[in-house]
Amino acid sequence: MIQLQKFFYFVLCLISTMQVPAQTTRTLRETLRLQMLNGPGTMGAGVAFHGKYRYYYASIAGNIKHPMAIFNIVGERISPGDLATMFDTRGIWFNPAAKTIQAGGFGNYGIISYVIDEYGIPYNTQEVFKSNWMHDNQASATMNPRDTLLYILDRNIVRAYHPVTGKSVIEKNIVLKPGVFKPKPPRPNQPPVVVPEADTLLNAYNNTSIAFTSLLNAEIGLLNLRDKTIELYSRSEGIMTQKLLLPADAPVSKRLNFSFANNIYWLYDARNRVWIGYR
Repeated sequence: MIQLQKFFYFVLCLISTMQVPAQTTRTLRETLRLQMLNGPGTMGAGVAFHGKYRYYYASIAGNIKHPMAIFNIVGERISPGDLATMFDTRGIWFNPAAKTIQAGGFGNYGIISYVIDEYGIPYNTQEVFKSNWMHDNQASATMNPRDTLLYILDRNIVRAYHPVTGKSVIEKNIVLKPGVFKPKPPRPNQPPVVVPEADTLLNAYNNTSIAFTSLLNAEIGLLNLRDKTIELYSRSEGIMTQKLLLPADAPVSKRLNFSFANNIYWLYDARNRVWIGYR
């Protein structure tokens, strides 16, 4: 009889554990630093990760001569000191279809692919397309590798584009409800959702750069400047489902300087010329 009671108690505990909601808030910690060399430029274009070489590719926005650097998995620079972006870069990512690092450019510069040697070092660029495809000359594109789409943030809309032509894929656009929190699964007695004005995102968030995480129901990452958090939003509903708390000394910026690669969130510290990774 005692054994049977123990069995039922174990089952009840198991059921109770299964019903506990998934964690919706957690604190990020610094995990890696990518130290850029001294040189021109004050804004970070982004960080990308090449799985074959297991290298991080980090670049500075603003000019074809601005620095680019390649780092190994532990953050040691392995590229020559004179490596430049070779492109006026706004956003950088790994394209699994093209199997190389790509970058978006200023204004109508379009997209390029880096030509990489056997050691993983870029030595040239190839144009993918060139057109006036962006709503904002400074917009920073990022890739959704799951659907092979490019995303660009436009106020509260994540606009989708074809990565080879730059053509708009309107049916894949994502309308975000900035600051509206809806944990999954829903909590009992949750108050009704109040959707703020679209300009809320312009005032309190980094408004050129987003993260695409590939996490189910938390695919889109926004950098909240006011609260020093990274908010993750459901691609299907546009509702925030997770909050990631940054350390108090994390550098945050309204434009550029925010990226995501190899499951790490990257913030650029312009004063010290270093990309800081948080996980």
